[in-house]
Amino acid sequence: MATITEKFGAGGVGLQPGHGDPDLATILREIADDLAGFAGGDADWTAELAVTTHEVTLPNTGVPVAVEATTAGSAGVKTMQYSGTPGAGAVQVSFTNGVATLTFAAADAVTGARVLLAPQPSTLKTLAG
Repeated sequence: MATITEKFGAGGVGLQPGHGDPDLATILREIADDLAGFAGGDADWTAELAVTTHEVTLPNTGVPVAVEATTAGSAGVKTMQYSGTPGAGAVQVSFTNGVATLTFAAADAVTGARVLLAPQPSTLKTLAG
């Protein structure tokens, strides 16, 4: 993890390789790694999740990108919403401590679902210091 101090670059320190620790190239590589984590490069579909009484809480933190009912009276991709009661073809997404809970419309009779989940970054590698 590189810490970028307030005096970084003063008098050229850190701007050329071998002149300062960390140097600019190291900092830029670490920033690129951080941005790649935000870009969803680690997004993946969950295994089949059992939906009980129209609701399922995901097993870990992350941000749902897409939700698909796999076992239901109305299987297929669902429209995500973040407030209100979900109507047919929709799913409400709410969060508690970074973990999403999905509530499906009762009329859809969903009993199984998969979620494309972008993981929540646990920490940033590059910190302002």
